[in-house]
Amino acid sequence: MSSYKEHTINCPKCGASGKFTTWDSVNVDLMPKMKEKVLSGDLFRWTCPECGETYTVPYPMLYHDMANKIMVYHLLQRNNPSDSNVVNLLGKTGLMSDYTLRSCYSVDDFREKVAQLEAGLDDRIIEFLKYYILHFDKSKQVPEGAELRFARAAEDKETGGMYLLFYVVHPSVPNQPFLKVSSNAYHEIENSGGNLNDIFGNQGTDYIEVSQYIIKERLGGGI
Repeated sequence: MSSYKEHTINCPKCGASGKFTTWDSVNVDLMPKMKEKVLSGDLFRWTCPECGETYTVPYPMLYHDMANKIMVYHLLQRNNPSDSNVVNLLGKTGLMSDYTLRSCYSVDDFREKVAQLEAGLDDRIIEFLKYYILHFDKSKQVPEGAELRFARAAEDKETGGMYLLFYVVHPSVPNQPFLKVSSNAYHEIENSGGNLNDIFGNQGTDYIEVSQYIIKERLGGGI
């Protein structure tokens, strides 16, 4: 089920008011077109009807893909008791024991998480791969202090294999160029025998956060 509410927003720039729709939950099996609106960020954007300025408006939202058994919760802050109560209640109904359950705390993390999971990838491996590239890659393909954001997985027509594309987010590269990474790096982590649950927590019990924030918290800057 998908549900929404209508709100009135005042533009920070010109003060004009306009309508904005927030979605409590989005079920992409029942409303398939909503998947692209989540991935693009359109469901979090508001454009002033007077001056045309566009803003990102964060709000809590539950993304639900029944076919692929994915639920991703966008929340506004960590350690918020009211948010935790809702998340824990959903996670302990017993109906989602075979689901991938995730929590996110920024619009960018939320969109990226949906993209990772809908691509059929293990987001724990993706985040670990990003962390390694950002902190230990000697090729200097990514500026110091940059972020990597997963874009998509694609077929490498030259090799017949797959590769992963990441946006490079940094003030020195305003156009957000792509970083192309062979899927071999993904599979090396997958087959390494490392226990990703030790870093991120057990899957299938509660909503867990799988992010660069958690890796830094748990690893303290090293592997």
